[in-house]
Amino acid sequence: MAVLTTTCGHCGTEKIGLHVKAYAQAGGGVAAFTTCPKCTQPAVHLLRPGPQARATEGWFNTSAAKADGSDTLTHSGWAIRASYPAASTPQAPDHCPEDIGRVYIGARMALLRGELDAAGMLIRKVLEVATKRVLPQSTGTLASRIDEMAKGNLIPEAVKSWAHQIRIIGNDAAHDAGEPPKAEVAEAIEFADAFLIYVFTMPERVRQRHSRRNGTP
Repeated sequence: MAVLTTTCGHCGTEKIGLHVKAYAQAGGGVAAFTTCPKCTQPAVHLLRPGPQARATEGWFNTSAAKADGSDTLTHSGWAIRASYPAASTPQAPDHCPEDIGRVYIGARMALLRGELDAAGMLIRKVLEVATKRVLPQSTGTLASRIDEMAKGNLIPEAVKSWAHQIRIIGNDAAHDAGEPPKAEVAEAIEFADAFLIYVFTMPERVRQRHSRRNGTP
């Protein structure tokens, strides 16, 4: 079958061969209707032709029998003009330190790809790195650092509770044989988002506001 190699706009898997199920000529190009072999979700891609590209059955063949590699986007001379849904990269909360944001984005991308064990472990790592950033002198466990932050009024009790939930889900992802439930991992990532906003985003916004009012950088 025809294969369109690109990033899936649903699960975020990069350089994956989307299966072309149908096509239609449109506006001097082609609209290709695809499904992702990993997440099975559908998408539409508007393609523009290169000098040698033609909208023919030879490339846009939807038969499973044609799978010799000669029908891939790279070899066909077609280029993607637009995709629906478009692939997008998750963003970390504003003012989140770069190293922490990198791990956070990794957790979100793993969730999009359905890699639940990896997502659960990465989101726990977000807390590990973030709590060490806030309490650089602490030598205790993640659990003790979370409690220490609450005791020092760096986070309220509600955020402390969220943080412990993330820690537990991450531990389960690392040590349990079974895969963690997707809803549980997604919730942990949302909790981590709120944690980062409370610990990094809000204090920096307050600092910037005070600086503007006082005329200081």
